[in-house]
Amino acid sequence: MAFTRQILFVLIGMFLFVSTAMANNQISIGQAAVVRGEVYVERNTNKQPLKARDSVYQGDKILTGEKGKVQIIFADDTIFTIGREAEILLDKYVYDPSTHEGVSEIKAKKGTFKFVTGKIAKKNPKHVRVKTPFATIGVRGSGGLVDVALNGATTVGLTQCCLDLFANGAPAGTPPVPLDGVNSYSQVTSPNQPPSIPAPMPPEMVQQLNGDLAGGFAPVEGEGIGNPTT
Repeated sequence: MAFTRQILFVLIGMFLFVSTAMANNQISIGQAAVVRGEVYVERNTNKQPLKARDSVYQGDKILTGEKGKVQIIFADDTIFTIGREAEILLDKYVYDPSTHEGVSEIKAKKGTFKFVTGKIAKKNPKHVRVKTPFATIGVRGSGGLVDVALNGATTVGLTQCCLDLFANGAPAGTPPVPLDGVNSYSQVTSPNQPPSIPAPMPPEMVQQLNGDLAGGFAPVEGEGIGNPTT
């Protein structure tokens, strides 16, 4: 019995070593700059706490608790500020710092988050996408404030010009709804219905969404709809 336990401990140690080595061999795509409350990363089916200055990798799933918040700065200087009870998948991310070429695709299942795009979007905006269960957000060198409800309904507010909003179930070739006015917003309440006509964001909506993000994050220059430091 004692020998069996020793073998088990050795196997567990080897597993942890291999898992760490696999993570270390991956290319870091960014870093958790600020962490508040309970924040976890799910990597290769292993869930562990995410701490400030930890690296993040393609394929990581970021999970926040009831009071959890995190700000992630990517290699191309894209910034994602993620609020409480969120689930965000860093699905695809490739970046060449010598040319600023790359691809970024983030998938948000639920929660509130704010983003400001970086060098990839500046070089080629079509290579950057943010997806939710109901909507796809295209960028034009821009920033947005996004809330994804548990049922997938998606609210998108414009913080820096400009965004394009698509319903995921729209027929191929359907043009997006453009968000061009800072502090305007649109909603996708079904993947088979077009986004709502853009309108000014009501103050109470701004207050609620920024409240989900508040918690000592660094301000981002040029944003509308408040800052997550408030």
